[in-house]
Amino acid sequence: MGKDNRQAEINEYLISMHIYCNMLLLFGLIFSYKIHPFIGCYTTFNIFIFLLLGLSNIGIIVFYNKYCNDQENDNRFNWVNIPCIVLPTIISSIAIFTISNNVLFKETILFIPVLIAASIMGKNTGIFMAFICSLILVFHDLLTKDNIYIIKVIESNIIFISVLFIVGWFTGRITGIEAQHRKSLNKSLLSLQKEIHLRNIAEEEMRKLTRAVELSPSIMIITDLSGNIEYVNSKFKQITGFTSVEIFNKNIADPLVNHNMDYSRIWETVKSGNEWSGELFSKKKNGEIYIEYVSMIPFKDNEGVITHFLRASENITERKQMEKEIARLDKLNLVGEMAAGIGHEIRNPMTTVRGFLQLLASKEECVKYKEYYDLMIEELDRANSIITEYLSLAKNKPVSLRMVNLNSILATIFPLIQADVLKRNNDVKMEIKDVPDLILDENEIRQLILNLVRNSLEAMPLGGNLTIKTFQDKDFVVLEVQDEGSGIPLELLDKIGTPFFTTKDEGTGLGLAVCFSIAARHNASIEVNTDSSGTVFSVKFCCHPTPKLLLKEKNN
Repeated sequence: MGKDNRQAEINEYLISMHIYCNMLLLFGLIFSYKIHPFIGCYTTFNIFIFLLLGLSNIGIIVFYNKYCNDQENDNRFNWVNIPCIVLPTIISSIAIFTISNNVLFKETILFIPVLIAASIMGKNTGIFMAFICSLILVFHDLLTKDNIYIIKVIESNIIFISVLFIVGWFTGRITGIEAQHRKSLNKSLLSLQKEIHLRNIAEEEMRKLTRAVELSPSIMIITDLSGNIEYVNSKFKQITGFTSVEIFNKNIADPLVNHNMDYSRIWETVKSGNEWSGELFSKKKNGEIYIEYVSMIPFKDNEGVITHFLRASENITERKQMEKEIARLDKLNLVGEMAAGIGHEIRNPMTTVRGFLQLLASKEECVKYKEYYDLMIEELDRANSIITEYLSLAKNKPVSLRMVNLNSILATIFPLIQADVLKRNNDVKMEIKDVPDLILDENEIRQLILNLVRNSLEAMPLGGNLTIKTFQDKDFVVLEVQDEGSGIPLELLDKIGTPFFTTKDEGTGLGLAVCFSIAARHNASIEVNTDSSGTVFSVKFCCHPTPKLLLKEKNN
């Protein structure tokens, strides 16, 4: 029960006691034969006066008790309580002296101020009021009875007086105990309310922290001392595709989420209380590998004992791919600059040598060496074709841009593609969809397509299927060349497009490098997806040309 409710009940009890006492006096006075000189005769005016006085007294009682309801009631002296004690004492005294012939009424009236005083201010006040009421009783008997001594009065009322003191002491004692318990309960309630308030603040801070971790752009994982996962945030679930249930209690070194990474050195570092940071390869639910920059941090309690580990990481796969792409483009640019610088200087003397070889081969005295001359000319032509490809890597190679449709370029060179396919006893399948026109250099795009097709054919066994697709994917027009080869080993995938890198015995390593260079000049990108069933080269052209391409087209 609340403090305010308990105090309201006490004041309600006091008001009821006061009103009861007042009503006893009022009706006692009205029905007494000593209050009016004309026995049995009551005028309406006298009754109205008595009722008015009684109601006024009740109003005063209610006012004081209502005021007491706002005070701290702990049985200490309070001036506000004085009228509540004095008033019933006065009323009881008047009633006793007015109605002296009713013993039961007299004794009942004297109990009222004792009960009220003890219930308001405790046992000391209750005993004191019992003493006052005893004096009133003795004084009344002395005045109303003839030839009686004070000793006789006390002896005749000793039992009632004793009961008054017992009632004052007992009621006050119960009231005091109840007040002490109420005070202790109030303190406990205040302490509990404070604790609840502090707990609510702590819970709110915890909710904020949990929300911050959930909304963090970094991957957050909490593990036990063995590395078993106890918590993952939303970013982890978004990137990996795992749910909390699927990943709970799995070890972070488990092949389910870890890609061939040795955690022994990491555990050695973090279990010693130090932080570990570095790059790791991890695995998504679909088996895809991604690169993370990971920080492993030990959690310690107030005594400095490690209880958990926090694994905070950032997915840096795209950044790594971008760095590799930049490095590859830098290599292309370097080779292109070298090609532009020395390509022509090499071709000029080769042209001179070829011309002299043709001249010598036509002379009669050299006819017997014609086979050797023809072989030398073929090798010079082969070297010239390599140099031509080499010059295609030049960053600033002039291009002739115009609006052209990718499908029309494919239709033009399809006979050449079909001829290459038939030579190897393969099949080609075209899946062409409507695509918008693009700003392209038609000759370079032809070279790009033919290089991709020939590269795919060389990767396939006899009888394989080659698939060429064009389609629109949002803001991109996509050209796909798909083979049915054995795929590209993952350790070689990063080297694709590097000048002079080849896995073929007779390759120059310039075919794909030229494709990447052409794509770069058209602000396009080449993506490679490979597995054991084959490889797909996807060239993505932006549907909305850049200002640089528009300027080149305008100049052309």
